[in-house]
Amino acid sequence: PGEAANIKITHPEDLALLEERSPVMPVPRVGMGYDVHRYGSGRPMKLGGIIIPNAPEVIAHSDGDVLLHALMDALLGCAALGDIGRLFPDADARFDNISSAVLLDDVLERFRDAGLTLCHVDLTVVAQTPKLAPHREEIRKNVARLLGLGQKVPGDPGGGGVVQIKDAQHVPLWDHHGSADVQIHAVSPLSWDGCPGKMGQFPLILSRIFSRMQGISGA
Repeated sequence: PGEAANIKITHPEDLALLEERSPVMPVPRVGMGYDVHRYGSGRPMKLGGIIIPNAPEVIAHSDGDVLLHALMDALLGCAALGDIGRLFPDADARFDNISSAVLLDDVLERFRDAGLTLCHVDLTVVAQTPKLAPHREEIRKNVARLLGLGQKVPGDPGGGGVVQIKDAQHVPLWDHHGSADVQIHAVSPLSWDGCPGKMGQFPLILSRIFSRMQGISGA
């Protein structure tokens, strides 16, 4: 008689067995975020919750943490929940000089309520000044702590972990005297939800095979 759990596809109607037993598989999502703040008299520069000493001040309504702002937009984009401009408008006095880490907690709660699990983030700081190298590891560790992510990915020879932070010099073509802003590009490339990852294509392919076979046998 054979094993009952071993599905045998003999007739076209047997395809219904595959539909019934299709496993629930995670569906990958990607979110992208971008933010920029001009330099000027305002807030001390903060990146990833870390104050950068001797760096230019930034003009901002909240605490001006441009890195966390871009990260939040990446998370919101991944969950299709809008952006920080809509959630935390700069016209609202409640968000005047508010810590971006507090806003990130709010975004993470919405993100998780959407059924998503964060696996990895990739952040790029684009600025002529300050130099990121002396602060990169401290920023990376603090962002990982804020997100509740580990410090390393097992088997990663670079040891960078699930939070990656890179930097690039910003040399605008219209300004030969240096950059007047700091920009952040953020990507959340591996977040998963619980949507059924259907094997719907598989029965469809088998249906086409059966149709061709029947056409051949009837020829």
